[in-house]
Amino acid sequence: MRRGYSDHPEGWGKALSKSAAILVTSFVGFVVVPNELLAYLPLHGVAPRPRDAIVAAWVAIWFVAASVVFVRLQRRRAPR
Repeated sequence: MRRGYSDHPEGWGKALSKSAAILVTSFVGFVVVPNELLAYLPLHGVAPRPRDAIVAAWVAIWFVAASVVFVRLQRRRAPR
């Protein structure tokens, strides 16, 4: 058996919980946090262009981080 792979298939409960966790964290990372940044930054004197750059950077960083986590989750359950 190769490192990181399992001989036993993943059950429905574990798969459902992983997918729900991915869905919730994606919603928080892509919707809630940018919305909060857009509401918070102008109140503290951040101009529109830097504010937009900060929010865009957050979304890009979150996308890369979420992609890495998703690939690692998939790699653990890949068949031989």
